Amino acid sequence: MNMGEQWPLDGARALAFLRAALSPSDQLTLGEESLLRVARHAAMVRAAVPWGGAIPEDVFLPFVLFPRVNNEDAVCYHEILWDAIRPRLEGLDMTRAAMEVNRWCYENATYQSTDGRTANALTVLRRGFGRCGEESVLLVSALRACGIPARQVYAPLWSHCDDNHAWVEAWIDGDWHYMGACEPELSLDSGWFTAAASKAMLARTRAWGLLPAGERDEGCEGGAWIVNRTAAYARTALLTLRVTERGAPKAGLRVDFGLANMAAYGVICRKATDADGRVDFLTGLGTLHIRLTDGERALETDVDVARRTDYTVDFSAARPFAPGTSTYAQRPPRESRMQPADYPEAEVAAHARWLAEKGAAREARFAVYGDTDELLKLARGNRDVIGAFLADARFEPADARALLETLREKDLADATVEMLSDALMGALPWKERWPREVWTRCVLCPRVADEMLRPFRRWALEALPRFDAAEAVWRWLEAHTRLEAPRPEGAMQDLRAALESGVCSRAGRDILFVALCRASGIPARLDPVTGEKQFWVGAACRPLSSAVPARLKLVNGAGRTLTGGVHFSLSALEDGEYRTLNLYGAALEEAMELSLPAGRYRAMTAARQIDGSLEGAIIDLELKPGEVAEATLTLPEDRTGEKLLRAPLPELAATDRRGGMVSLPGALGGRPGLVAVIAPGQEPTEHFLNELLENREALAARGVAVRLLVHHRREENNAKLQSVLKSLPDAACLAGPDGAALVRWRELLNAGELRLPLAVAVGEAGEGLFAFVNYNVGSVATLIGVIDAR
Repeated sequence: MNMGEQWPLDGARALAFLRAALSPSDQLTLGEESLLRVARHAAMVRAAVPWGGAIPEDVFLPFVLFPRVNNEDAVCYHEILWDAIRPRLEGLDMTRAAMEVNRWCYENATYQSTDGRTANALTVLRRGFGRCGEESVLLVSALRACGIPARQVYAPLWSHCDDNHAWVEAWIDGDWHYMGACEPELSLDSGWFTAAASKAMLARTRAWGLLPAGERDEGCEGGAWIVNRTAAYARTALLTLRVTERGAPKAGLRVDFGLANMAAYGVICRKATDADGRVDFLTGLGTLHIRLTDGERALETDVDVARRTDYTVDFSAARPFAPGTSTYAQRPPRESRMQPADYPEAEVAAHARWLAEKGAAREARFAVYGDTDELLKLARGNRDVIGAFLADARFEPADARALLETLREKDLADATVEMLSDALMGALPWKERWPREVWTRCVLCPRVADEMLRPFRRWALEALPRFDAAEAVWRWLEAHTRLEAPRPEGAMQDLRAALESGVCSRAGRDILFVALCRASGIPARLDPVTGEKQFWVGAACRPLSSAVPARLKLVNGAGRTLTGGVHFSLSALEDGEYRTLNLYGAALEEAMELSLPAGRYRAMTAARQIDGSLEGAIIDLELKPGEVAEATLTLPEDRTGEKLLRAPLPELAATDRRGGMVSLPGALGGRPGLVAVIAPGQEPTEHFLNELLENREALAARGVAVRLLVHHRREENNAKLQSVLKSLPDAACLAGPDGAALVRWRELLNAGELRLPLAVAVGEAGEGLFAFVNYNVGSVATLIGVIDAR
């Protein structure tokens, strides 16, 4: 549809689109009244904003009207956000309006790491913070509420580091432009992650109900088209596979394109071979792990897209699962873009002052929740709800508090009195039947995994049969629910909506088992490592399955502590795909023994090299009932010396405390140095300064000169920075580094990401050995290793 072409929209038509595009579970969760409100708001805002009539139908319906952003809890947020933001948009064009919405979001929320459940926009506002996926849910929701098409874009897994990231695209005057959510910049298409996104193997978004014209999709998943946006951020190529078996095309094979991240393979795109045995995927120029399977046999291979894009694979080589060991290597794409600091200094300074002022005001606003009661403090903007529940005279204070203490922090910010009361009322009849700890954790607690918490127990007791045994609960669920991929992928359903619709995911059925057991007074849980369904019998917790378990002994053969999710992982092969067990953060010193269901498993190790490449080992093993198996985990050798850049650095001018001019790296005087541009008082700079303190003896022993550069001299007063300067024998703070030279350093060191710190290891000859940007655990110790390897 052409820009400016008019198309009709009223509440009835909008409602029809929502009913076609939303999952049955979402429709049940939102309810008819909320659907009507969403539809009417979309029709109203299209008429209210000056750009509304210019938005094409295939953009407006999925990216303004549709209420879901990704896998957050489904809520009706539109009127609340529109009423709050509308006065600030008067007289603004579409570009300035989109940027103003992001400024409003920054004033109300900032970044903070949280758990895996994705909070909706209203919960993020109540908390005043969220992780990147939640910040982007807030910004997309706010933009849509104001009639600006928006969508969340995310790299599901980075190739160059163990993480991922989400940001936002807004459709403005015919084109999509990107922004960091709750991270306003001076212009569109700007953000600290620009360089990181240029190393993405996939940047994707979702479109429900309608695929806009001209978009490349990689198929449907969870009821949505997967729109491939990688080419907007990175250099890409179209990878084409042709799969044959005995010379004939092999159709219908599942093809998983994956990356090693957090020491395990994760799938970033899943497709199937067509009638000609072909499948293609638009991706970045790095290494991909490809797994082809027909459900019985599998074939795995790695491809380097930068070197070759057309492959023919003979599926005759596929085999059923077989124990064995192998090694792998993964190379990330090269950085191809950076975000230079090319704004006038006066504008940059004014913007920095605005950020500081509004950030301080936001924190002051939430400081009123600094209650002496920790539960009320954690509830933040939901303090009144938690306080009302604690004050409910129907409940003993100790019981009400016990329930709240079983919840996660995020739950305290979006729990309702109705849900909390429902959970406690449903648990009280069983209070004396079980030991206090068992009753509290496995009956009283309403939280099972990452599901939506809504009133459930009273409804379940009234609408469903009464259950007196865990086995009966499971048999009933198997008979009354059918398994189906969740819509959207990764979303956890409202439990009542799942049962009313009769449709749930495999993980959702396991959650329903635990929730129904608890509603029936049967203590139950999912094992925190394996996810097995378990319930309390007599004086012990046992699996629902009566099968004899196996034991696996993981032995550390690396000569150093191994950390789960960093250096090693363990995955179970279930229904033809690997599911990673929850060993994240577990420390493997000498050995670790696990009780596991018999079956097929994969242990992986990973060693992340300084350039982001990965090397590691894969151990496939079959565990038999009652037997003990052993796997020794090792890491490949460190290749730091091979990865050094040895970049010739131009002189970078800054001023010392007396106002004198200092030029780096020349002023290091032929000594090895660690030069870092920092932002005192902000994360991750504070973490970096802590690492400098932790490594002060190692730095001193090597005679490393530490030079810390701040943009403004006033930043030197930071307490943590002063502690570093006093603790390190050869440390100094410089101010006002030359911006043009700093851009050149970033280019030479492949360090285009803007978020500080920028930390550089410098050799005696003044060459840049290597650099880290942003948050990197252990970066100071790694840079010391770089200096040692020079």
